[in-house]
Amino acid sequence: MRSLRADMSVRWVATDHPETRPVFTRYGEPADRKVFGHLEPLDRFAQRRGVPLEQLLTELSSASGLPIDHRSEQHERGHRPFIITALVLTLTVGAAWGAHLLVSIGLAGRFEAVEAGHVVAHGASQLWSFAGIFIAGIALRFLVTAGEGTASSAASRRLLLLFFIFGVVGAYPWSIWLIGGRYLAVAAALSLLAAALLYAVLAGRLLGAAASRLWGRFVLTSAGWLIAWGLWTLWLHVVHGATGAGSFTMVERQVVIELALFGVAIPAVYGFGARLLPGLLATGPVREPLLRGLYWTHLSGLVLLFLGRAVARGWLVSFGLAALAAGPVLFVAALGFLQGRPLRNGRPELGHPLLAAYIRLAFFWLALAMLAFAGFAVYESVTGQAVPHALTGAARHAITVGFLTTMIMGVGQRLLPILDRTVLPYPGLVGWILAGIGIGNLLRVTSEVATLFWPPAFPVMTFSALLELTAIILFTIQVIGIFRPPWPKRIHRGSVDRRTPVALLLAERPDLEDRLLDWGVDYLERVRHLTPDWTLGTFLEADGHYADILIPKLERELARRPMRDRVR
Repeated sequence: MRSLRADMSVRWVATDHPETRPVFTRYGEPADRKVFGHLEPLDRFAQRRGVPLEQLLTELSSASGLPIDHRSEQHERGHRPFIITALVLTLTVGAAWGAHLLVSIGLAGRFEAVEAGHVVAHGASQLWSFAGIFIAGIALRFLVTAGEGTASSAASRRLLLLFFIFGVVGAYPWSIWLIGGRYLAVAAALSLLAAALLYAVLAGRLLGAAASRLWGRFVLTSAGWLIAWGLWTLWLHVVHGATGAGSFTMVERQVVIELALFGVAIPAVYGFGARLLPGLLATGPVREPLLRGLYWTHLSGLVLLFLGRAVARGWLVSFGLAALAAGPVLFVAALGFLQGRPLRNGRPELGHPLLAAYIRLAFFWLALAMLAFAGFAVYESVTGQAVPHALTGAARHAITVGFLTTMIMGVGQRLLPILDRTVLPYPGLVGWILAGIGIGNLLRVTSEVATLFWPPAFPVMTFSALLELTAIILFTIQVIGIFRPPWPKRIHRGSVDRRTPVALLLAERPDLEDRLLDWGVDYLERVRHLTPDWTLGTFLEADGHYADILIPKLERELARRPMRDRVR
């Protein structure tokens, strides 16, 4: 133990540094227990004993000679504002606005029923929310532990988020109503570019030596293309500042999507996926040669794609998209997706088994969309004719919702509990979210293609938007539950079950620790600290007890002694 943190238990500090025991006894910790110090965290101890946390930490620091670590909690929660901001923007100017546009199209029975600027506003808001803000928040938190560099400051993270917010919110009224004209358009684009530059710096510093590893290269590549996306956005806003986003050409809009998805989102998924998915899918070690081949194949595809866009050569675009289309196949082969078997022993700490289906479904849509884009490029290069909007729109939706949104929902429901050291609060929502986003995307893609020959397919698209929006709302509820777990309120009501985190239970009710010891749960005597995501059922059975017997006894204790009682 090199420093004092508010999440350390009383016993941890008192065991490693016995000279701190007089501080604890002075504030009411019993000195006559068999094992000195309860397993409750210091912040809960201070709150329960009515002493300011900073005062307690200062006194413990003076007694032990250890410094106080105030930054660890900031780093552990640094991703939360990014995730919440991304979801708020998605539920307002992003997916919700897109659902409104799709309802208008469905009622009118034609795609021209909505203005081009409104579509651009929806797309830009959604892409910057998920491919920008959400990924940046996850990256900056995950790299604190996975990287080998220097942690970012809270001030730099706040500045990054402010750049993102102003860029997205500022561009929205300009795209729809031309409010602010060129000045607001350029200011918003400069803010997004500043966010891209700052994120690249922070990610590079956090990676440190890990930047030389394959997964780290993917992360840095994603950050580099985020800067390219910001530069392209600035160029578009300068050129079209007076006329609005509705004057973007189809090629300009396509480049925005390609930069966001192929340049930023997919390399980030490849990088973090190579680091995380083997454990989630139980696939074994990553096949490094295949992953290295994927890196260079994807990078080559990006260069060919954007070179072809720049010089208006369809054959270059076709080769680039073909190389990108090989990426999902190489990634699946490198990680052995099809051989992986998610753990299914019922332990909530290992995540919901159905989350693996999100990942496989997302890569199915990615492979299908990439093949479609490559085929479209070949068709246009050979025939000189544009592919119908219904087909390109369906392919774009397959990759934005079928891949990106589905992947974020699947990995998010596994990774966010890990980052917050808890378990998934509402496992019953996992299947409903998957059904909503999966069926909604399937209906959207198939119905949009069907509009080419069957006009009644337009109302079906409207229904698909409602399904997808419902899935995003349920995902938001899940995320809020991760950040604000429901268990404290349940414990207050005297209710515990197998999924209740045992550390949280003993933090809320330290007196139950003595009752469990009386009942023979001897493991509590041998530990200094409880893992935050360890559930009550797993904990009791690991110590050789029947959870179904002890949990009702705990509920009776909760009912017998209300929460206001303190340990004496």
